[in-house]
Amino acid sequence: AGSVDLPSDGVARRIPLQTVELPARFEHRVPSAVAEGAWLYALLEQDGPMPLLAGEVRVFQSGDLLGNTTLPMSARGATFEIPLGRDEQVRVERKVEEVADRSGPIAGGESVRRAVTITLRNLRPDGLRAVIVDRVPVTWEDGMKVQIVDEPSPAAPVLDNGLIRWTVDLGAGA
Repeated sequence: AGSVDLPSDGVARRIPLQTVELPARFEHRVPSAVAEGAWLYALLEQDGPMPLLAGEVRVFQSGDLLGNTTLPMSARGATFEIPLGRDEQVRVERKVEEVADRSGPIAGGESVRRAVTITLRNLRPDGLRAVIVDRVPVTWEDGMKVQIVDEPSPAAPVLDNGLIRWTVDLGAGA
């Protein structure tokens, strides 16, 4: 801490108040049903002696500026995350193959089989952890039924809201 002399010339200035280094884990989130991309998040624990006030922060990793974001108020011991934007070095492709079958169990019935393939490519020089979220069709219509025929690979439970979530680790260049 120290003091800063500011001229009274009416010019707006930014004064850094504090520099804090926090250990971070990084996670890429892939909302594959919504967008073909991966968004980087820093997962942090505030281990300093005083709370961190909410406000704009600059985020650096190994001396490189990752971006600016807004920090939430964070008490000592609190965990929080900072979104760092889309990572263009992670490629996501989602393919859907759909086959309709009109010879369902009831005359005139129809079934639709949908196969979804999600492919990730890591073009980064380091490995990463990706959390992929996709959706399973749901219905509230009487007489309609959604059934998972083939278990997802790798195995993942379908959540109550129809979402399915995987965590995968990708090596550098994988």
